[in-house]
Amino acid sequence: FQGYDYGEIFVSDRASNIKKITLIFVVKDKIEGLLPEANFLIYGPEDAEEMQDKLDAVPPPTQEEIFNTWSRFSSNKFYEAGDTIPTGDESLSWSFENTPDRVVCNVNSSNYTGFISNKEYNYYSHSAILTSRDRDDDLISIIIAFKRVNGDNHSLEAVRTQGGWIGAQLGWSIRYSINGTSQSVFGEKSVGGVNQNSAGDGWSNRKSLVFVLREGDVIKAKASEWQINESSLELSDDSMIILNLDDHPELHIFKGPQKYGYGSHSQRYTTFLDVEFNTGVSDRYIYDLANNTVFEKLNDGTYIRRVGTGVYDHVGTPRRVRNPDTGKTFLLNENKSFEETL
Repeated sequence: FQGYDYGEIFVSDRASNIKKITLIFVVKDKIEGLLPEANFLIYGPEDAEEMQDKLDAVPPPTQEEIFNTWSRFSSNKFYEAGDTIPTGDESLSWSFENTPDRVVCNVNSSNYTGFISNKEYNYYSHSAILTSRDRDDDLISIIIAFKRVNGDNHSLEAVRTQGGWIGAQLGWSIRYSINGTSQSVFGEKSVGGVNQNSAGDGWSNRKSLVFVLREGDVIKAKASEWQINESSLELSDDSMIILNLDDHPELHIFKGPQKYGYGSHSQRYTTFLDVEFNTGVSDRYIYDLANNTVFEKLNDGTYIRRVGTGVYDHVGTPRRVRNPDTGKTFLLNENKSFEETL
């Protein structure tokens, strides 16, 4: 239930005379004068393309799209999508393979390397199965947040290893790194032990399901124990790591919307399977600020324009609303105007 909504009741007497009654619901904080902040799929005049993608139910990027269209990094180097990568750079060490579709790192990389999204997010859930067919015991990661500062790549990562990496020798942690060098490690623990290659042959097709939930400044991450068969993977409740960016000044650079991605360091044949990504905001309604229009999702997944109400009435004013997909925040005013805010 949002700031404003309505329902229609049709009442009939014995003579089949029908009367329509419209009920209008308004929720407003009378004390503060401002409705609670909320996350909606709300789009400004410059976001027409993103809004149309949502209306057309364009799915999250596929593995092939990640391989072909995302930015890449290696150590302190960063290549925006479409940039030419010099021969010999480890950003070129990835390939795309089919059945199933997946990106694979083909070298035992000297540097931390991987892919970075082209969009920024502050609220999302993200999961993937991490695996490698190589017997090495090094690092594979889901990048929770990524920011480039003064020529350096800063990343916050959910890390899985087989014990061959400082900061994740127990096999599971969240770490903050600069150009792939660990700066801080959070919540390091064992989830199913480790298989160092001197005794246990490292990854060797072992798999772990990793799940990340970002709710603004609060990060929650879980992992499964190791399995060869991905259908047996279940997230372990004991694996939970909760990290609040507010509690760690060095992590404040990751506050607000940031890019996410995938990384590998010294682990040949790093592979990501069954990737799922969701911004976690309800898609029942899509709001078009440029035309003051509300679109409602039908049972078949398509959208229709909701006649009789605009954005301001439906969401409620005054209210600050944020679109996690675009990272933009708008203040909706009572005079039915809006302004983009930080």
